[in-house]
Amino acid sequence: MANNLAIANTMFKQKKAGCRPGRATTDQIFTLRQISEKYLEKNRSLYCCYIDFQKTFDSVWQKGLWKAMGCFGYPSKLIRLLQALYEQSRSAVRVNGELTEWFKTTVGVRQG
Repeated sequence: MANNLAIANTMFKQKKAGCRPGRATTDQIFTLRQISEKYLEKNRSLYCCYIDFQKTFDSVWQKGLWKAMGCFGYPSKLIRLLQALYEQSRSAVRVNGELTEWFKTTVGVRQG
């Protein structure tokens, strides 16, 4: 698995810093500051958009995850084990104190 993460690390663009060894938020702050200073020097407008991917684990497409794991060379036995774990995954929603019918969950992965 560590080898797969190392391969994935080389595939990411150098601009990406999240969850990568030796990279941190401070790298992104430094880059943004450098870009801002260049735009100020040239008296040009600069617009920034910050995106916070909260609840990311809740939005993972499970079938896509299995496919990606296969592409990264994870053992098929491990993928089948995880698929079996998630095959039984069911959810219900509480509305006004009442539980809805249980339904199969096809999006999201467990955390913790």
